[in-house]
Amino acid sequence: MIYALIFICADWVFAAAFNENMLRNRIEELERQGYLGKTVSLYEDLLQYHPTDPELAHGLARALKAKEDYVELVRHLKKWVKSNSKDELAVLMLGEAYLDLGEINKAIQAWNALISSQHASLGTYRKLSNRCESAGFFREAISFLEKGRKANGSKKLFVWELAKLRMRVGFF
Repeated sequence: MIYALIFICADWVFAAAFNENMLRNRIEELERQGYLGKTVSLYEDLLQYHPTDPELAHGLARALKAKEDYVELVRHLKKWVKSNSKDELAVLMLGEAYLDLGEINKAIQAWNALISSQHASLGTYRKLSNRCESAGFFREAISFLEKGRKANGSKKLFVWELAKLRMRVGFF
């Protein structure tokens, strides 16, 4: 009787591992073929097995973005960031999702929360500025670079980037 129970449990574990490998292989195959949007349900299934895996959370976010399901993307990333506030990539993606929905103020809020919640590197300020610049929000791009200068105590930082952006908006 005990042997049968052990056999059944081992069978369940093997089946779960096999199913997980099949899901991962299917995701890889679809992504390689350029069908990222079709991987949403597969990523959701894998997140059931590993709800704290950042690679899966990021993968689901990429798939939702490819599918252009920005409402679900924001919902997913807000939930993820709530329990993983130091996940810089997820916060960057959340801001971009808000931009895709046309909600610039929410994007800026998400990104400001990132730099105020932890010691942000110079690269983080540059990434945020670049994202704002790409979306045509030059004043916000300038603001992030100026915050980076202030946080790092040096007016010599981001000189060229600020000059370029200021020329674009007309302040000198």
